[in-house]
Amino acid sequence: MATPPPNATSWVSPMVCDLAVTPRLHFGGLGQLSDGVLGLDDFLRTRERHLWPGYDYVGWPRPPGPRPHVELEFEFQELRAFHAMQVHCNNLHTRGVGIFRAVECRFKKILATAWEPLVATHSLAGATKDASARSVTVPLGGRHARFIQCRFFFGAEWMLFSEVSFVSEVLDDPGGASGCPPTPDPSAAILENALDGGGATNVTSPAPGEAEPVPPVAQGEAGQSPALLGCLGAIILLLLAIIVLILRRRRGAAGPLGKLLGDTMV
Repeated sequence: MATPPPNATSWVSPMVCDLAVTPRLHFGGLGQLSDGVLGLDDFLRTRERHLWPGYDYVGWPRPPGPRPHVELEFEFQELRAFHAMQVHCNNLHTRGVGIFRAVECRFKKILATAWEPLVATHSLAGATKDASARSVTVPLGGRHARFIQCRFFFGAEWMLFSEVSFVSEVLDDPGGASGCPPTPDPSAAILENALDGGGATNVTSPAPGEAEPVPPVAQGEAGQSPALLGCLGAIILLLLAIIVLILRRRRGAAGPLGKLLGDTMV
């Protein structure tokens, strides 16, 4: 737990809910820097009730040294093109809190390699007198990476962040440049299964304003229906013929028997 800013009765901390801690490094977890909650202008107030003052922010005191800074590293699952980083900061300078004065970001695609030599830098022009909290946009120039390391240089005695987000897009990685196996394409798996079964699959998209085409009925199914109806008709006719033949034989047998009985009575 860190020391509170001057003249403050709150506690701010560089710790998040599920990270691992070493004497000089906090790593792992997501926590409050990615929970979507933006801190208020006065860090003594929180958006959620029943929480201690300063809960919405993650804060660091200014360390000693010629270029005091806080270093954050971000890891992503896919190779991405990064266009900008947005950092929501507190700027209550009356309590010794200020926005970072500059930031340096480094990039790499594979964990085991060194950071790329080209560094993205961004400086804030002068001190901001407005004490309201705000989101600072840092341009990243569309750099391709899975890992980003950013150093935020102090502009005051304390630096408080409530949210860090990135404007980016996922890139195709056919050659495995990210160090991870490429994500399988679902359409390729469907096509492979169809070919293994001896058939072919055509996937088409209707033009705008057109209805989706109805799949045609297979020729085999269409040809079997008349044959089945013909067989049923033939069976019915055969049964009718058998019934008529039986009735005729019974009538023919009844005629001679009646004549014989009449002669006997006479």
